[in-house]
Amino acid sequence: MASASNDEANLHHYTVYPTDPSQSTQVSETETLLKDLCGGTNVTPNQHDDSRQGQVTDSWHVTSMDNGDLATTIKAVKGVRLVEKPNPLNTHAIRSEDDTTYYARANTSFDRHKTEEFLKSKVRKGTVFVPFMERGDKGKVLGWFPLALDPDSKAAVEQYEGIESVRVSTKIVDFRALPFGDQSQAPQIGRLLHERSNRVSARDSKWEKQANDRQGQVTDSWSVASVDNGDLATTINASKGVRLVEKSTSLNTHTARSDVGTTYVAMANTSFDWRKTEEFLKTKVQNDIKFFPITVWNDDSQVFGWYHLALDMDSKAAVEQHEGIQSLRITTMLRDFRALPLSAQSQSPQRVHQTHAQGSNLSARDNKWQKQEKADKALVMDSQFPGADLNKLADFVHVPEPGENTFVYIMDRGVRTYAYNPMYEYEFHPEHEDPNNIVVLQTATSLFEKQSPWEDHSESGFHGTFVASKAIGTQFGVAKKATLIPVKMTYEESDFLDAFKQILSDLSAHPERQDRSVVLVASGSEEPDTYDNVKRELSYKYNYEIPMRSLLAMGVPIVLAAGNFAQEPNRQNIDSRPQIYQSEDIPLINSGLLVTVYAPGDNVEGLFKDDFTSKVQSGTSMAAPQVAGLVATYLSHEPTRQRWSGVGGVERVKAIREYLVSDSSSWIRKSGSGIRTIWNGAGEEDHKNSGASSLLTITNPATPPLQNDAPLPPKTKALSIILQNVITEADNINQWLFHLTNQGQSALCRNDKNNKPVYTAPAKSDPGMVDNPPLPGGIYPIKIDGMDCEYKNNGQNTGALWCKEKNGQAIPCNADSMMGTKEGKKCDLGVYEHAVVYCEW
Repeated sequence: MASASNDEANLHHYTVYPTDPSQSTQVSETETLLKDLCGGTNVTPNQHDDSRQGQVTDSWHVTSMDNGDLATTIKAVKGVRLVEKPNPLNTHAIRSEDDTTYYARANTSFDRHKTEEFLKSKVRKGTVFVPFMERGDKGKVLGWFPLALDPDSKAAVEQYEGIESVRVSTKIVDFRALPFGDQSQAPQIGRLLHERSNRVSARDSKWEKQANDRQGQVTDSWSVASVDNGDLATTINASKGVRLVEKSTSLNTHTARSDVGTTYVAMANTSFDWRKTEEFLKTKVQNDIKFFPITVWNDDSQVFGWYHLALDMDSKAAVEQHEGIQSLRITTMLRDFRALPLSAQSQSPQRVHQTHAQGSNLSARDNKWQKQEKADKALVMDSQFPGADLNKLADFVHVPEPGENTFVYIMDRGVRTYAYNPMYEYEFHPEHEDPNNIVVLQTATSLFEKQSPWEDHSESGFHGTFVASKAIGTQFGVAKKATLIPVKMTYEESDFLDAFKQILSDLSAHPERQDRSVVLVASGSEEPDTYDNVKRELSYKYNYEIPMRSLLAMGVPIVLAAGNFAQEPNRQNIDSRPQIYQSEDIPLINSGLLVTVYAPGDNVEGLFKDDFTSKVQSGTSMAAPQVAGLVATYLSHEPTRQRWSGVGGVERVKAIREYLVSDSSSWIRKSGSGIRTIWNGAGEEDHKNSGASSLLTITNPATPPLQNDAPLPPKTKALSIILQNVITEADNINQWLFHLTNQGQSALCRNDKNNKPVYTAPAKSDPGMVDNPPLPGGIYPIKIDGMDCEYKNNGQNTGALWCKEKNGQAIPCNADSMMGTKEGKKCDLGVYEHAVVYCEW
């Protein structure tokens, strides 16, 4: 009996949530992995009945006798979204009063010594706290942790003038990083680790010093401490020269190899036999994890490197030292460009083209232009001719069969090819109305991950589908008759190589398509880069430069979303890969901000992840497909195609790009802005002949449009409405937060006194609601910049903001892009937030 009692006391309980409960195959695979990890009898599914799917697993109850905390290990299992450690006595996350500590951020304008003395008088007796300092030996104090405070002391600290904010501490996680063989690099590695962590110290081994008298002080490992919310082990693992990372939390010390999910790119030493290197790599990668060669698309006889290498730390060290390997780096991930962009009117174009194509605008066959009634505003703007008042246009005017017999290759995480639009039609108009006739190109990595060719595997669940709908969709697209060819790839940046190779092989097999095709890329690297750096990095040459040059040599235009990072400091120019390659000899068509040509990207309507539904989104991902659709329209229109007849290859692409920025295909909507916005050539007479509904106010096209005909001034302010979920020992609370921000800035996880919400309101008490929030139905009185306002929402749409000082005019609101995700963001221990609606003015 005593033994059983002790076993129960040592039992750890976890609640584990799947990434997407509706994906039964993935859920089943995840359950198998959990059982392999913890034992079959220790994993119990929590299920509910679904009328369509039957038994659906919402979560698992996992128990373990492991001496350490398995939460991090479980979280690394494929298909796991969230791991919570519940209290056996209630359903809320554990937060023991005695164990809770806090981090206090300093008011740096106040005497930090006085603040420190004050804190000493408030922490529990016998506890010690330390300052958190700016990097460097003489760094200033930014705050203090871990502060053991009772509720009264915490309240006093929050009110103290020397404290800017107080939050629950993250655990200090200590890592022990061990170098391999050659210790001469230890000082450089130590400096690198210092930059990637909060605190680093070298442990000098007496045994090592005795054995290495010639070297003097020898570093055999580093002690690395971090208060980062994430697990720093993966970042440390990726540092060159690091062999093994051991992690300890608090008093427990056990090895934790956090390399699950981490893959690497290795470039070959071309003077060594690549076949021998490849055989060596096969002995080092993790079981059942495939890796792929880096080759030129039409020649597999020479391998220049390998990607998707799943290596543990010992194998990583061995690969770095192998004579057949020139370099090894961690795989970087891609970002879907769908965040809010800056207002185009506030920016200057990266390059202003002075050469305009001569001749008439795009002409319809037999002058029979057609109209799409009550089209979304972006399409209406695409056919807005010079001098027309956009507010008086309601239809999209286009040539018959736009994009017919052309092909748009869309490089993304997939497209839901069988999707129905709100008009109860297939949005991607498959041949013979059969979605199985849509040919999908798919990378080897995507196939290895067993992704369905006909589904959208983007993080939002609809990014690729939305993008495709704006390019060639029946209801939402510009080139409504173009043929969709999805090129399904993963978020691994190295997957661009295989995706480009798939397109090049397809175009080589169908040479008749080469002068009727356009390639669309709506994602790129998240971290900033420079042109000089991408030219130096050998892996980027094979990943981007060589295949893009090959496509351009075929005369195939490449349209890219320019990215949404202009709001960030020092990122006003295009600095994402592959967008940064744009140059005279690599004539890419970047669409968005600071680019070749602009297209509507703010509040654009397109296809959502559910049948018969649409969604309004903002970002360069929404602008680029309209440019690609316009190019496809030109490629299908013989009179326009004649403009660049007789030229091929790169020169043909340059001619198409020049035409896009000519007066025949774009015009400056706001005088003085210098920004050219696309136009499909539908003139005033074409609008009239098509029967488009409008009361046109025409100015002289040769003169700048009247001020009231120009686009509205750029939006600068925003109201962000966020659902917050707070878990405590005693309760699980949901509330609506109304944050006033600058346009384009995130309001998630604001927890200091200077960024409090302008209004809060209670929400329904549903513990899981933060992962799939409803609309904030109701009427909410809000004070904004001295104005008396009300946010009104009937629970059926995104509502509107009404302010008395706005003369009764409503400020429309839109669904936040985060609404497309099925997971709230973790802000702190027990605190999750999910952005739902934003209103801009």
